[in-house]
Amino acid sequence: MLGASIMKKTITYIIFLLIVSWTIGFLLSTFYPTNVRLEWGHLYMWTPAIFTLFWFLFNRESFKGFKWALKRPWWFYIIAIYLPLIYVIPEAFTQELLNSISYNFSTLSIFKELAIKLPFVAIIGLGIPVLGEELAWRGYLQDKLVSKMGPINGVMTLGIVWAIWHLPEIMQKDDWVFTAFIFYPLFCISLSFIIYWAMTKCNSIWIAVFIHAANNYIWGTVYNSATIHNTLAARITSLIFFVIVISFFFVYFKNQQHKMPAPNRT
Repeated sequence: MLGASIMKKTITYIIFLLIVSWTIGFLLSTFYPTNVRLEWGHLYMWTPAIFTLFWFLFNRESFKGFKWALKRPWWFYIIAIYLPLIYVIPEAFTQELLNSISYNFSTLSIFKELAIKLPFVAIIGLGIPVLGEELAWRGYLQDKLVSKMGPINGVMTLGIVWAIWHLPEIMQKDDWVFTAFIFYPLFCISLSFIIYWAMTKCNSIWIAVFIHAANNYIWGTVYNSATIHNTLAARITSLIFFVIVISFFFVYFKNQQHKMPAPNRT
């Protein structure tokens, strides 16, 4: 009965978080002035955190559960910042090899962007708005879903929730149906598996923040220098990479489910 009550509470949290976020998001997308430099999406990124803080106050829960502490091993925070390069580089290389996308940057310029600027962006620049999301996804929801559903189903559920939360932003695109219901769910599930794995090694919310922020910055840097030649081929290639990542972690956690406990809420 206690487990059912916790799950019911978690589902209620998800439903209300999406309702509140979508309401704010669609209002921002409709009325936010487009000529202002700050994108409304950066404001939207804080809706999960704001809702979660009010949720904690209403339910009198402890804020310690957000995993604020910087935990050892210290070197793993550096790994987290550069971890997205492991999957971004092979995908970008494959896209160019297939001539679906070409990238217009020099080796020196991309090195300066990714090797030198990346840590500062992941920690400060994009890290601050990303924290607004991660307080909800990995700070609150991840452990609850994993403890009730297991690492595979729990992380996949979290990835789907994370994906559909983006609807107000996604629906600004011409191809929003494909993006909302195919591309983003697979992308968010694959990245959620990577973040969950990393947090089993160092259970701090800052690991999630650094990976999430670094991922956004790296993809932004790469695609800002890209020319798309074949949209369909580029999409299919990306989807294949997402499926490969998901399949890898599905097998990994399937083999480790009796060896690796879910992260503690400490």
